[in-house]
Amino acid sequence: YSAQSIQPVSTIGAGDNFNAGLIYGLLHYRICREALSTLSDKEWDNIIACGRDFATNACMSLDNSVSPEFAEQYRVGR
Repeated sequence: YSAQSIQPVSTIGAGDNFNAGLIYGLLHYRICREALSTLSDKEWDNIIACGRDFATNACMSLDNSVSPEFAEQYRVGR
């Protein structure tokens, strides 16, 4: 998977937020552990996109986490 080209403010927390995004994606798309081995490429694309979005947002500030505005917009937009 490719990453979006950004000018990060800080990369501290990017990995943690990527993982949080993956978990969000799994929960949002209602993917259980038993289904992981049978996911389609499109399903993985959707889950990875969540991780990438979370990490990208976290890199755009010194807070080392996603912003409350991002979280609200992401929740409503998905």
